[in-house]
Amino acid sequence: MSWVRNAGVILGQLDDSQIGFRLAHDGDLDALCDIENRSFDIDRLSRRAFKRFIGSETARLRVAESNGAVVGYALVVFRSNVALARLYSMAVDPNFRQKGIGRALMGQAEELSLDYGAPILRLEVSQGNAVAIALFHGAGYREFALYPDYYPDHSDALRMERVLVPQSMRLPSPIHFYHQTLPFTCGPASLMMAMNALDPLVEMDRSLEIALWREATTIFMTSGHGGCGPLGLALAADRRGFNVEVLRSRDGPLFVDSVRKAKSREVVELVHYDFARQIEQAG
Repeated sequence: MSWVRNAGVILGQLDDSQIGFRLAHDGDLDALCDIENRSFDIDRLSRRAFKRFIGSETARLRVAESNGAVVGYALVVFRSNVALARLYSMAVDPNFRQKGIGRALMGQAEELSLDYGAPILRLEVSQGNAVAIALFHGAGYREFALYPDYYPDHSDALRMERVLVPQSMRLPSPIHFYHQTLPFTCGPASLMMAMNALDPLVEMDRSLEIALWREATTIFMTSGHGGCGPLGLALAADRRGFNVEVLRSRDGPLFVDSVRKAKSREVVELVHYDFARQIEQAG
């Protein structure tokens, strides 16, 4: 699911006397689905999805209202104890475009993000959606990554972000940022940044990213490639000469309950306990 798709977020002037904003409720579902169906040809949010987001503790769905009718929405999702929020989706009724509602909804999304305690708001947008990209650039968002072949029509997704409270991000840091190049290499990317902070001679590149992933992968995913566990990452760092300590909240293999096939669960458990043996031997 994309965060911002080919929606009608068009620049223009907003008549504040006619447009209001509020959190969505179940009575808005018909209007939200109508806007969704008229705004997008693919990758639409379903009625069930809208209802789930309205009742979610980690999402906020705010609507734009004109004379009692819902004419647009912005959906922001959060993760607990994470300083990032995501503008998951935004759309404006085709009959109400060119009025600046998209720009105003962006402001509403940023307020929601800050209210939740997330000073950074991120989004994804189709690389071919020049109008939305112009809107986001004008609002201060910068591009920082590209997801190739992201949407169902195989188009690319441009990732953008804005630091909403810049002064909170001004503390100097010895850590140089490395952006993971694959959806399943967040662990290797994090480990690379830590190793580089301790030893600047560690070169952060895709070769190391993939090597760490191959060494540390323990988890089967329901679709696509697997993820890395803490024991595998610790062993990878140990092999490269770093002093490592592992803190775990539980014993045993992670996420094994979510693996459907018994044969796959056996592999997860086998790899985990082999890593655990190596960890014990390494001290």
